[in-house]
Amino acid sequence: GINAEYGKQWYQRRVRGIAFGSVVAYSSYNKRDNNCIRDGVIVTLINCGTSIFGGFVIFSLLGYRAHKTGVSFEDLKSGPGLAFVAITDAISEMSVGPLWSVLFFFMLFLLGLDSQFGMLESLLTSVKDEIPVLNRMRKEFVSGGICLVLCLLAIPMSFQGGLYIVDLLDNWSLSYPLLIVAFLELAAVAWVYGVKKFSLDVKDMTGYEPNYYFKACWLVICPLVIGVLILSGIILSIIEGYPLYDKFVGCNNDLLEDQGLPLEANPTWVVKDRYPAAFVAIIVLLNALSCFLVPGYFLYYYRKTIAGLFGR
Repeated sequence: GINAEYGKQWYQRRVRGIAFGSVVAYSSYNKRDNNCIRDGVIVTLINCGTSIFGGFVIFSLLGYRAHKTGVSFEDLKSGPGLAFVAITDAISEMSVGPLWSVLFFFMLFLLGLDSQFGMLESLLTSVKDEIPVLNRMRKEFVSGGICLVLCLLAIPMSFQGGLYIVDLLDNWSLSYPLLIVAFLELAAVAWVYGVKKFSLDVKDMTGYEPNYYFKACWLVICPLVIGVLILSGIILSIIEGYPLYDKFVGCNNDLLEDQGLPLEANPTWVVKDRYPAAFVAIIVLLNALSCFLVPGYFLYYYRKTIAGLFGR
């Protein structure tokens, strides 16, 4: 229903950006005495401000398109169709439409570069930490090699069924692993290492301890929010059943009749169907592999440390 769809969209938007590690990767280049609390507040305010501003722009355009076409708001699909169909259709009707179109796609290009920089830096930092020999190579070569590998892996997404692979990786294979990684990172710092020790480390860097608000977030508020997100995701998955995909896009009554589907008014010209059980099995497998990497690496590192101690 509509409420489940809104809940799904809210859940996916909250998950995006959590535990990617981009901010941590960039912060590793800071000096030891850098004011990390100030930077954290500034980044948070800028992030929220741009999101609110972008929300006003996007939803005003979507509302205009819904009013113009007569399509209910919840039927307007996000993803590539949003950027290349819905928004561009609204921009084309503005004054000096070509200028706004150029500016919009230039912004979209910069947005893609920005996301690529952040995610690549997170991956690059992790790879170089685990493979020290790469630190002796020029960073441009290492970055270029990783980009080449990612480009080769993305080639199947440009095929006829590429959008289904994108849907699989973008919407269904990241949510739970990211939330679990975020929860484990938080638990390791706040509950295992200890908030008091961590606060003293921050004081050593900035000259003062974080206030009680930050400590409460680390100990209670953030774990509770992440737990609610995980629980809401499970509930939404149970309510919706197998995920939907666009079986036919741009279809007409002749195509509906050939497929034995009921002839009915379909203003979006989209026929949806549920993914097969094999697709759901792939989703479960990808999520399980991503989640098991954390305890798997912990056991490997623990065994390596114990073996090193007893080998002395």
